[in-house]
Amino acid sequence: MNRSSAASRLLRVLPAVLYGSGIFYGGVIDLGKLPETPGVPTDKLLHALVFLGFEWWIELALLELRTASRRVAAVGLAALVGLGLELVQSALPHRSGELWDFVADAVGALLGAIVLGLLRWLVVRRPAPSESSA
Repeated sequence: MNRSSAASRLLRVLPAVLYGSGIFYGGVIDLGKLPETPGVPTDKLLHALVFLGFEWWIELALLELRTASRRVAAVGLAALVGLGLELVQSALPHRSGELWDFVADAVGALLGAIVLGLLRWLVVRRPAPSESSA
């Protein structure tokens, strides 16, 4: 691996590492009571959105893999981080690990992969501009 490709790889991996570190930091500090909206599972939606974004950063870090392999690996890694976070939270006196939080994390990661797959499908299927319309 030459210097420029190593630097390029670092620039792709670093955001995923920082994002994952931010998830863990936010997951272990004492945030106090979060605001709630009656009838809206705000906590679970937040988990899903955070892990949707995390899946995207992991995919960026794994660009050298084929699309299907990268997508499966990114969903798996994001879900594994979610599971790890819930296990760590279960050992903290001011936090609690919850199965449904992990499920929301995994669903968010899966949704991230689905959204990227749909976007890729839309871009690939988009007809090329015709010469006559120019």
